[in-house]
Amino acid sequence: MADEKSYHMTSEGFRKRGYEVIDWIADYMNQVEDLPVLSQAEPGSIRARLPDRFSPLLSRRRRALTCTGTRIRQAQPQGRRSQP
Repeated sequence: MADEKSYHMTSEGFRKRGYEVIDWIADYMNQVEDLPVLSQAEPGSIRARLPDRFSPLLSRRRRALTCTGTRIRQAQPQGRRSQP
């Protein structure tokens, strides 16, 4: 049992990663005013760069989101539907 690899983080590892996250957030806050508000990517450009093995996952995700959106719209009371 002692030979098994542990996937749990030690307290020192947690502390190190925590400091890294705080440093990243602080750096982000220092430059947030200079960052673009809108994406600079063209529609579809990110998906086009994904490996083919992600296609089935994206299709399932699209179907799930479409189905969920339809259910949400159907569940809204008639007088409360948001206007497009």
